[in-house]
Amino acid sequence: MLHKTRDLLTRQKTMLINALCSYCAEYGIIVPKGVQNVRKLIEKITGEEKSTFPKLASATVQLLIEQLDELEGKPPTLGGRT
Repeated sequence: MLHKTRDLLTRQKTMLINALCSYCAEYGIIVPKGVQNVRKLIEKITGEEKSTFPKLASATVQLLIEQLDELEGKPPTLGGRT
């Protein structure tokens, strides 16, 4: 059960990261591949490039960030639920 749960969470994290990267790429926000660069991407899109996204896209990206933070056991990044 533990191995299957870990595998499930790993797959979910990978899916969230891939979705986040591809959605950001649609708006020209790109960072190098790799899990280590995801936080750089999040910092980019929550910082100076936040205005790049239309309102609906911004809400969608925020939802992905919140889910990723929950999977990683971190507090939400951008004014999310606590």
